[in-house]
Amino acid sequence: MSAYSFTKLFSSITKSTVWCEPHTTVRVWIAMLADCDPDGCVHASVPGLANLARVTVAECEAALATFLGPDPYSRTPDHEGRRIEVIPGGWRLLNHKLYRDRRDEGARRVQNREAAQRYRDRGRQQPSAEMLTPDDEGGSSAHSRCQIPDTDKKQKQEHRRARGSRLPQEWQPGDADFEWALNERPDLDIRKEGERFRDYWIAKAGKDGIKADWPATWRNWIRNANIQVGHGRKCRSESRSARIERENGELDRREAQSHAQRFLAPAGVTAYLEGGSA
Repeated sequence: MSAYSFTKLFSSITKSTVWCEPHTTVRVWIAMLADCDPDGCVHASVPGLANLARVTVAECEAALATFLGPDPYSRTPDHEGRRIEVIPGGWRLLNHKLYRDRRDEGARRVQNREAAQRYRDRGRQQPSAEMLTPDDEGGSSAHSRCQIPDTDKKQKQEHRRARGSRLPQEWQPGDADFEWALNERPDLDIRKEGERFRDYWIAKAGKDGIKADWPATWRNWIRNANIQVGHGRKCRSESRSARIERENGELDRREAQSHAQRFLAPAGVTAYLEGGSA
């Protein structure tokens, strides 16, 4: 047992049957309470316990016999009122846990009261909402009551948004993002692309896995997605906008060829527009 251990002695001991025993028995009991470990075990010999209680060995043996025997007047009827049992190397206090729990409950109540008092004290120490502001006309200072806005939460949210975040584990493309992907890349299996997108970014380590705008990242992923063509080779597929631009270019070329055939009849010009040589 540590030399700095503390044992709470309940005032109700003065009304117990132990208190009615001879003073030497009371001394042995208090010594056992002071020397027991957190499990209520007292590791000592009879002469050692007698020396601790400052009684004779015979008086210590008599006290132990009292504690080991039943007590019909005990307030704790468990174990027939017995207070100790013999264990290897000493004794165990049978009702130690009962009183330890009462002690801990009392300590918790005290701690809760102290914590509540500290919280109230901090509230009283908060700066008041009154501030000194210059008087526009007289140039003097006067008290004016103003409301201080609580912007800490908004600032934290804006900072977190600007810094970015990782993709949530349960991410799925929203309805609008899914519909956009279907229209932009009808050649892709959007559901599988969503799974690839989620697995890739969740597994991405470090700062590269942090993005400020995940919907924009998803749109770039879809635009740059590859498809498999022949023998496992990868080929970059056109996005919808790129395909429209290419088709418009081909349409302009065909119109230019038709115009040349109608108004620039010489074969050399037509051959040049068709990519041949004159």
